[in-house]
Amino acid sequence: MALKSNFEGLDFWRLADELSVIDAAFLTLMLEPGDFELLSPNSPMASQIRQNSGWGKYDNTERVDLEEGIGIAASEFRAVFKAIRSAILSDKLPARVVNLGRSPGYSWYGDMYLPIPGDESERTLYYSYTFYSGRTSIFSNSDSVLTDKDTDEERKIYIVKEPDWHQTTVELDALCAWFKSRGVAPLFFFPEGIPDGFRDKDHARYSAKLATAVAAWETIPRPAKNKSVKQTLTDWIISNGVRFGLGNEDGTVSATVAEEVAKIANWNTSGGATPTYTELDDTKGSANAEVRNFAEVPQPERHEYASGSAPRRDLDDDIPF
Repeated sequence: MALKSNFEGLDFWRLADELSVIDAAFLTLMLEPGDFELLSPNSPMASQIRQNSGWGKYDNTERVDLEEGIGIAASEFRAVFKAIRSAILSDKLPARVVNLGRSPGYSWYGDMYLPIPGDESERTLYYSYTFYSGRTSIFSNSDSVLTDKDTDEERKIYIVKEPDWHQTTVELDALCAWFKSRGVAPLFFFPEGIPDGFRDKDHARYSAKLATAVAAWETIPRPAKNKSVKQTLTDWIISNGVRFGLGNEDGTVSATVAEEVAKIANWNTSGGATPTYTELDDTKGSANAEVRNFAEVPQPERHEYASGSAPRRDLDDDIPF
């Protein structure tokens, strides 16, 4: 694949090694994440999506009127986000999961000033144990999360159970592998599509000989001048087989291996002397050949008569009924 030198639009996002789940969902839909905003960032599944920039770039995107501006229909985003979220939570897609945390607020209970319990969306952890054990990394939006407390009851932190999907990230390679496992190839992540199973070098049953043989058959339409089909295929395989993993340790394809592969791709198995070189018509039997579904119907032979009209047939004047 040729290296890309001129960047535009979404190309800049391909520089990233990892993406946040929110950004990945937008990019799956070929939407520039910077052009859109979730109006309820803590509830992506229920949030409306407002467009802030990029006007004129999304002609085929359904737009909706919002109280706070113009947005886009959120159904497709929610479907993609839900699928990625479920894959992460079920350990089918590796991710660096981030949960926000906070130190508890305090209130007077009679003559005692005690922490306010966390709500149902939060989990209570005693950070003196959590941090020192090295079991996990916690990102907190509280400035006082590490301040010293006098009692174990006060040495705790409330962790939001639902990950922060704006900061939770997935590696690009892992995300692409997951997409392939689902049998889909979003254009942003697979600009050149997914190769057929036998062409995919990452496939568990990839065969370099098979991939090379098919490529040779597809590339060579006719034998080279004064060479047989097999000889022409062999030459091509020696020159190109390395691209398919056919080379030796020194990076070359031996004549013996090339000949073995050429036998698979050779369509002229009758043998005999090398045919005289001729220019073949590649359109024969192809889609470019002229299509003629109906044969021409020959016109009846025309006769000229002296009177300028055909002679009158002898017919009875009476109506036959």
